[in-house]
Amino acid sequence: MLYVIHAADAIYCGLHGMEDWSIWQCDSEEEAVEIAIENSIEVINSFGCIYEELETEIEDNIEDDMSEDDIEQFRSDIYKGDIYYNLWEIDKDIAKEYDIDILETMLNEDPEDFIEKYCNK
Repeated sequence: MLYVIHAADAIYCGLHGMEDWSIWQCDSEEEAVEIAIENSIEVINSFGCIYEELETEIEDNIEDDMSEDDIEQFRSDIYKGDIYYNLWEIDKDIAKEYDIDILETMLNEDPEDFIEKYCNK
């Protein structure tokens, strides 16, 4: 199965191009979700304004009685809370007709139009 994955972060949701659009061959929707999460984390770590905002939120909310483990857990929760993605399965007939590279080129030209025309609703 081929999936379109849109990965971003929950603060900006892809605003100003802070996002990743890609197509992946996956054995299941669960595998596509795992890839989407990884791609979202990459987006978060790729843009200073995103992770700086998350780190500021962490610093502003650390309490004096928190242990190092508590702080790390809090940090993990904040970053997990910023994961944002969407995915769509590409219609099987379309997936058979085109190579992934061609599909990605078509996707990058107009993601919304691509999803409307070629993905399962």
